[in-house]
Amino acid sequence: MAAATVTPSNNRLYVSNLPFSLEDEAFEKLFEAHGTVQEARIVRNQRNKRSRGYGFVLFAQDAEATAARDALDGSDVEGRPIAIEIARSEGPREPKPRAEPAAAAPAAGDAKQPPVDETPGCRIWISNLDWNTDDETLNNMVVAYGTVEECRIVRDRRSNRSRGYAFVKFSNPSEANAAVESMNGTTIGEREIKVEIANSKGPHPSTGAAPPRRGRQPRRRARRQTGEAGAAAPRKPVDSVIGRRVYVSNLDTSATEDLLKTTFGSYGDIEACEVVQDTRNADEVKAYGFVTFVSSEAADSAVTNLNDTQIGGSTCGVELARPRRRRFNRRRRAPGAAAAGGEASPAQPAE
Repeated sequence: MAAATVTPSNNRLYVSNLPFSLEDEAFEKLFEAHGTVQEARIVRNQRNKRSRGYGFVLFAQDAEATAARDALDGSDVEGRPIAIEIARSEGPREPKPRAEPAAAAPAAGDAKQPPVDETPGCRIWISNLDWNTDDETLNNMVVAYGTVEECRIVRDRRSNRSRGYAFVKFSNPSEANAAVESMNGTTIGEREIKVEIANSKGPHPSTGAAPPRRGRQPRRRARRQTGEAGAAAPRKPVDSVIGRRVYVSNLDTSATEDLLKTTFGSYGDIEACEVVQDTRNADEVKAYGFVTFVSSEAADSAVTNLNDTQIGGSTCGVELARPRRRRFNRRRRAPGAAAAGGEASPAQPAE
């Protein structure tokens, strides 16, 4: 179906660095002297209705919006210099001619390659998605921020189950930035999502797989194929988080998932966080946690830099989370190791 021709308009302003206490009525009055204001709206958090510090103003004519921007950009509002620019909801794009040939041409393996972004900053990455979120639900959320050229939840190739993150491509960077600022930290289903501009460090947008995990799979296949002659016995699937998940021991009992996200977020994109309270001993409650990164490089960096450091007022151990079968083997060997006089580190609990 041919896309309808839309004439770009410059009558909408994007206003950032707003005071969080500013109300919609006062926000509209700032612009009334410069033309006919058709709409003035401060963007707010969907859960608590608090201002996110930016908003949009729609004028009747392009010239009015330009005059308001020139007059008010950088002006002081309740002690904060506001920033104003034209919100370009319709940028130069020809998405269909680029996307259709790429979708029709098969790539190596079973993945299809999308067109290369000519304009950086148009694609956003959404992580920590609720497993039950589908493409239609996500598309209905992001379409409010601009023209959506692509909206896709990354899924496992074999089971077709969601892997908990997605990519959305807008027609221009202004729309992508508006979506990031409005959606980051909101809740879909029962999980708080993280939204940011996509870059080359995250999972590859064409396959949805993190490069380190792709690199390990051939070696696992090689070990299975070099066994004894005859058909190899089927094995249980290996955890997809191996090498990307770290175990944090000796957490303070007041530690939260937000603390883990803040502490570990500087080492790479985080897919999931979990804090567990061990209440089996009522006299000595313990806490530990797990942090799952998008890439194994980020997990390795976090272990190197954060092991035996202060996290939330407690000195914590940070190490790569072991597969379940290895944890069980280690518990079986623990009595022998203690008898030999060795001092073992706290065992990772079963998940």
